[in-house]
This record gives sequence, C-alpha cells and structure tokens, in this order.
Amino acid sequence: MQMGEKSIWKWVWIISPIFFILGIAVANFIFMNPTRSDLSDLATAANSLKQDIVAFKSPEANIAAHAWPAYQQGLIAELKGDQEFAQKNYAAARQAYLEAIYNFKKSAEPTTEPPPEKVAAARPQPPTLADPDRSNEETIKAQARKVYEKVLNEARQRTAREEKEKAVPAPAIPALAAAPKDTVDFAQREVERRHAEAVKTSMATAKMKVDKESFVEAPFQDAIKIEAKAEVAYAGNNFEQAEQLYKLAEGQYQKITNERANQLLREKERGETAQREIRRLLNSYKGAFENRDLQGLKTFFNGNFTAADEKAWSTFFRAAKTIKAKVADENIRLGDEAAEVNLAVLIDYANQKDIPQNPLAFKENWTLAERNGRWLVVSRQTR
Repeated sequence: MQMGEKSIWKWVWIISPIFFILGIAVANFIFMNPTRSDLSDLATAANSLKQDIVAFKSPEANIAAHAWPAYQQGLIAELKGDQEFAQKNYAAARQAYLEAIYNFKKSAEPTTEPPPEKVAAARPQPPTLADPDRSNEETIKAQARKVYEKVLNEARQRTAREEKEKAVPAPAIPALAAAPKDTVDFAQREVERRHAEAVKTSMATAKMKVDKESFVEAPFQDAIKIEAKAEVAYAGNNFEQAEQLYKLAEGQYQKITNERANQLLREKERGETAQREIRRLLNSYKGAFENRDLQGLKTFFNGNFTAADEKAWSTFFRAAKTIKAKVADENIRLGDEAAEVNLAVLIDYANQKDIPQNPLAFKENWTLAERNGRWLVVSRQTR
C-alpha cells in the first residue's frame, strides 16, 4: 500500500511541471493574441491618454531651462506614441503616451528659483527654430542639433548653479548622444509640416473665393486634382512636396477668381453700354415721328420700308398739325451677339384744325446686332 502511494506521488511530481508550463503557454497565447474587443479597448485607452496629454503639456514658452530635458523627452515619447498608434500597436502607443505624460508633468513641477536679479541674467529663452533654407537638408539638421545642444548646455549650467547654492551635488545631465537623431528628425518634420499647413490654409481661402459657376470648368477641376495630390503627400509626411502642390493649387484658384472677376466686369460694362445705345435708338425713333422725319424713319425698317409705307406715313405727317409720340421699352434681353427689344408706341396727334384724333398705338419686336460698338436694328416685326 505504501509503495502504491509513493508511485502516485512520483507521477504527480513528474506531471505537475508539464501542466504548469502548458498553463503559462496558454496564458501567453491569450495575452499575445488579443481579441477584436481587446484591441478596441486598447485603442480606446491609448486614445484617451493621447487626449490627456493636452492637459499636462505646457506651452514651450512657459518651460524653465532646468525642465527642458524632461519636456524634450516628453515630445519624443509623444511622437513615438503617434507612430505606434498609426501602426495599430495600441499597447506600445499607450506606454509611450504614459511616458510622455510623466515627462510633461515632471517639466511642469515647480522649483526653488534664485534671486530675481540672477533669474533675469540666467534664464534661457525657449528654443526656436529659424526658417531653414529648404534647398539644403543639412542646414535643417544642423539648426535642430544646435538648438538641442544649446538647451542641454544651458540646462547643465542652470542646474549646477542651483545645486551649488543649495550645497547639494548636482544630478547628472543626460549626455547629448541620448537621442539626437530623434530630436533632429522631429524638428525637421515639424518645420516642414508647419510650412505646409500655412500654405494649405492660404489655399483653402483662395478656393472659397471661386465662383460656383466655375466649378464645372476644366481649370477648377485641374486645381482639385492638384489639391488631392497635395493631400496624399501630406498624409505620407512628405510635407515639402505637399507645400509645393498646395501653392500650385492656390495659384490656380486665384487665377480662376481673377479671370471670372474680369469677365463679369466686361459683361457689366457691355450691358451698360448696350442699354444706353438701345435707349438712344428708341429716342431717335420717337423723334422721327414727332419731327416728321421720313428718311430717319426709314433707317429703322432695315431696308423693308416699302413704297406703301412711305405713302402712308407721308399722308399722316401732312394731315397732322401736332404730333406727340411715346416709345417705351417693355423688355430688353441682351445676348452674346444680339439683343431683343419689345417696345410699345403711342402717337397722340391733332388734325390741321387742331382737333385731337384717336391716337395711333402699336407694338413692335426689334432684333438688334452690335456693329463696331454700335447697335443697329436688323429685324422689326409689328405685333
């Protein structure tokens, strides 16, 4: 009986490690292969931390020199988090965002300041990047490295001075080689991104000024295609190319707006000139009746003034002692090459005994054409 119990315990000791290892493997498999729901939770958590960064990230101008190394590490961690989030590595993104929040909080922690006169003399200014020569990539990198070196050197001097006053050994400052490449790349991308973003905003303003009637025309469609290419370049972090394409699209939109404005101005001037000329003709038509000007009346018939017309109007002019005419335009429609005018004619007159007669009233439709800046009647119909 005792031998049997020993055998059982022997097998238990042999099998137990195997089950333990299997359990770890299963748990590791489950942990390393999250479900869709787990991925969604991780994405939500990472995104929530990304939003929290705004609350802890102070403006660069408010960062003291002693806190700048922590602030710089926060910027690098935030950038890393964005990259991991874009690649759907939500766990890594969450960790990077936590590190960014930690460094931003650390950079905002208050510290014992030296006397005001020493602060004024020793406080370093927030780092700034001058606009680089965009044709020289090495210039961009050199400027970014110079800023980083200046910040670290000023931080070392400030920390050493403060710690010396407190008679406490100064903590070690991270070496320059800690993360120079990340800092240079970040500064370069940020400068190019801001340039592209500014040009994009200017382009959008120019686009809003384009008249809706131009939307279907080829120049506007070409500008839309250029803008789409710029968006693709921007999304791919090719900010320099995006800036050039945004500028090209902006120029196209401005050209469309200017050409449309010039066209409208020409049409307005032409319309005003046509209105004046047509009313001049109507006034001349009225004068031909009142002045008994048979030859002037013929000019409005465009060669269709027949012998019967001439006899009828001659008889009328001789029989009338006084003539008062009124010619009113009921409608003027101006086209690209011609104009249509609907007019009403009313002629009040008295016979030779100065007795008022029933007025003559009739309506006509005129078609006019522009000849060397002047409008002439080319067709006339009585209604």
